[in-house]
Amino acid sequence: MKNLILLTSLIVFSLSETYSQDIFIVKTDDKIYKFLPNGNLAYIVTIAPLASESLTDIAISPSNKLYGMTTQQGIVEIDWQTGEYETISTNLHFNAKSLVCANENELFYLSSSSLYSYNITLDSISLIAEIGYSTPGDICILKRNIIFPTLYDIKAYNMDTGNLSTLYCFPDVQVHWGISSMYADCDSSIVLLPSFSTALTPDFLKIDLNTGISTLIEGGSTSTFQIWGMATSEEFAGIECESFEFIDLDCDEIVSTTSSTYEQNEITIYPNPVNQFLQVKGCNSLYKVDIYDSKGMLLEKDLEIRNEINISKLNDGIYFLSIACEGVKSLHKIIKH
Repeated sequence: MKNLILLTSLIVFSLSETYSQDIFIVKTDDKIYKFLPNGNLAYIVTIAPLASESLTDIAISPSNKLYGMTTQQGIVEIDWQTGEYETISTNLHFNAKSLVCANENELFYLSSSSLYSYNITLDSISLIAEIGYSTPGDICILKRNIIFPTLYDIKAYNMDTGNLSTLYCFPDVQVHWGISSMYADCDSSIVLLPSFSTALTPDFLKIDLNTGISTLIEGGSTSTFQIWGMATSEEFAGIECESFEFIDLDCDEIVSTTSSTYEQNEITIYPNPVNQFLQVKGCNSLYKVDIYDSKGMLLEKDLEIRNEINISKLNDGIYFLSIACEGVKSLHKIIKH
């Protein structure tokens, strides 16, 4: 497991500033909210029932059209006022869950480790590049770079050079389903993302990708549903900027006072996929385990275990386990079958 650290000290405060664009969020209850500078969320609209589907991400066009990606790899256009939607594509690639608007007629999405373009007018899909990395959920655009979080860091894919760079290192394995650019002009290098997507009262990280300075915006909106995707009213503007090459970081070479502690308490789980009993190793004391489903819903909290977890009662599917050992937390993705 990588030894990762946060690049700079974290500044914590509530913002009173205003933003040059509106930032919107979709949660796992299929409701759209507007992000406010103080960290609160203002309700906008509830999406009409999507049968067995949910929205995994949203995107906004230059003419303010609202698009959504569904869990069945489809794209819908959503009415801001009523929440009613029209399906415009159902032919996307398996595991497509992220979405960002590049211009009035083009949407980008990341499926597994490949970046694709969807032309709305022609209803056609084209491969942009095999990036080699996937994201738990979301992408955005800055300086002609596709910005996306992995479980370990934030990366950028340069649309012109094809270079892939690591811009920011998370302190441990984390799932961030949402990310949005905070575009002001072509010099902008700031993104906003939920600090940890499984939090019921989510805080947000505002990160300057040039300096590595991160600001924690304390959230104030408690909910039983988690954030799944983000978009801004100016998210498309970054594609028109001059191409920029970010500095590529090597997270493994960065030294911090927390890395030795993390390595001493490195937690491993097996087998994975698993049917009944999941073995947990790497801690000399009791583990505390939280279990989340694939949408980030908390299923079990503060389970105390010593060496194994019985997951036989869970339905088949993907789950995330937050495991605490001697003050250190790590997140693990498992497949129950």
